[in-house]
Amino acid sequence: SRGVVCNKNEILITSGAQQAINLLSRLLLNDKGIVAISSITYPGFLQVITPFSASIVSIPISAGTGLDESMLDNVFRSTINKPSFFYIVSSGNNPLGININNEQKKLIANLSKKYKIPVIEDDCYGFLSYEKPNSPIKSLEHEWVFYVGSFSKILSPSFRTGWIIAPEE
Repeated sequence: SRGVVCNKNEILITSGAQQAINLLSRLLLNDKGIVAISSITYPGFLQVITPFSASIVSIPISAGTGLDESMLDNVFRSTINKPSFFYIVSSGNNPLGININNEQKKLIANLSKKYKIPVIEDDCYGFLSYEKPNSPIKSLEHEWVFYVGSFSKILSPSFRTGWIIAPEE
């Protein structure tokens, strides 16, 4: 219903979205690597990457305009400080509560593919919407977007089950 196409070999069930984020960070981040994030981001993600002593490149984000697109483009195209991945809460951003608009999702998908930089899309709030929810970034880019979700927000907070949808390889 969200536009994400995958097969069963691309789905990994986890003990919630937090475990999914942890596993992906361990997979993609080298010690003292670089991580790109929105300037206001989920505090639990920062706890996940702390043991790696990672450098953080912060992309400004606001409720009015979303992500700073020129800064995002500069970070993705960087050859000296190329990030290991970009982490984003695309729908219901925690703690801002905003949704990244479709144009910015397309930009993220295109930059990810062009510069071969993985995106960890944390979409645990994507099913919580009074309107028809926007499609996630993963629906626009299959190879470079790692899609994280959870049943905890939509079914039961104590039902600690989540998922990663990632390329099979």
